[in-house]
Formats: sequence, C-alpha cells, structure tokens
Amino acid sequence: MSCYAYRDSQSEELLDFHSIEVAGCAGRRWETEAISGKISTVLGIDRRLVRDSIVLASALHDIGKSLMKYQTECVRGICKSFWQHYVDSVVLTAIILLEAGLPLSSSFERIKKILGGDKQAVKDYWFDMMILLPIALHHYHQIEGYKSLKVSEVKNLNIYSGCYPCLDRISEYLTSILTVEEFSRVPTVLRNVGELINKDSDSISIARSYASNLYSSITHRSSLTGLSITKVVIESVAGIINLCDGYVASRARAKK
Repeated sequence: MSCYAYRDSQSEELLDFHSIEVAGCAGRRWETEAISGKISTVLGIDRRLVRDSIVLASALHDIGKSLMKYQTECVRGICKSFWQHYVDSVVLTAIILLEAGLPLSSSFERIKKILGGDKQAVKDYWFDMMILLPIALHHYHQIEGYKSLKVSEVKNLNIYSGCYPCLDRISEYLTSILTVEEFSRVPTVLRNVGELINKDSDSISIARSYASNLYSSITHRSSLTGLSITKVVIESVAGIINLCDGYVASRARAKK
C-alpha cells in the first residue's frame, strides 16, 4: 500500500517523498537562513530554533493528507484535491507538539494576541507563529482566502494504514535533521501519532479546538488591523513552504 500526496492518471507523488523533499528544500534555501537570522534578532529567539521550526513546518505541512478520508480517493486512482487538508495538518501537528512537551491551548485570545504582535505571546507561543499558523495558511491565497479555514468541527482523524510506513520515514528524516532540544521528542511522537489519535486524551481535544478556532481568531477585526512583526513572520515561513512545495510538486508531477 502507498500513501499519496497527489495522484492522477499520468503521475503520482508519494507523501513521504514530498514531505522530505519540501523540508530538505526549505533547509537548503538561502531565504531560510536569512529569515532565521532576522527573526532571531528581532524577536530574541534562538536562530537554530527558528530554522528547525521552518524545516519542521515544511515537513508536516501536508501530514493531514495521511488521513483515510483523503487516501481512500487516492487508492481509487485519482486524488488531486485535498480540501482542507491543511486544517487536518494543523490538528495532527498540534497533537505532535503537545505530546512532545510544548504548551498549547485552543484559546481564541491566544491566536489574536500572536497576530497582534503581543511580546509575551510571541515569547511563549513561538511555535504557533513559526509552525502551526504557517501550515494553516500555506494554501489560503490559492483557494478561498481565510474562508478555507472555516470548520465547525474537525472530524475523521483516522490515519490510513498505508501511511504508517510513510510517517516512519518522515520521522527518520526529522531525527537526522532537527538539532534543537525543543524538538527532540517530535520524531518519536510522529511515529506513534496514529495510536495517539485513537486515545481520548487532552491533546486531541485541544488540537481539535485549536483548528476549529482558527477562522474566527484570524478574521477577528483586531487580528486583521495593522501590520505586526508576527504577521510578517507567518507569511515569510508560509512563503518558504509554498516556494519549496511548488518546486518539488512541479518536478515530481510532471506528466510522463
């Protein structure tokens, strides 16, 4: 069994290949090094942590595609549209970060403060700004803007059985590439995320609520007013993900 990032009648791209290549691209780009240095200086965040956050977000930006509700279509032969997979990617990534020991809450105010550039929120919730929100927003310009994040409830988080080996390979890659202590447990948690989803834990509840609150938090008028440094950071990281995502996908999905 395979786990797909894309499949049509003429080409296909496996999810582990896509995720690892996009993360590798992000890690090699000069833009990543430049942005990491600037974010580190402006926000007082360790440069290695910034760089690893960008690489991690790039590796997990499409992890939502591993869910059965998407892969069922792939198995039938064609899966080109994964509507709201980025919301599911946020949920799975949030679960992974929570289980890896990073603090997360589903508070409406939390995201609003981050978007507003609140200094304490930025210090406490740097991974929202550099991982979760860029993943959530990496497609919004291409589809229906912020409306694409609107969900009443995050459902059907079952991972397709054929995607477990794929997640293992992404985990192995992250073990080799991540350098900071904050992410030391992430690869192991990623490998076991399928089992975690089947448990009734606080992590699942918080991650679901976080994703469900994205639209209202981001579109709240105070969140959209003004230009904060955190908004620039989110757009910059999302931009690197999109740059590498497009590059890798265009090469892999070229019609044979």
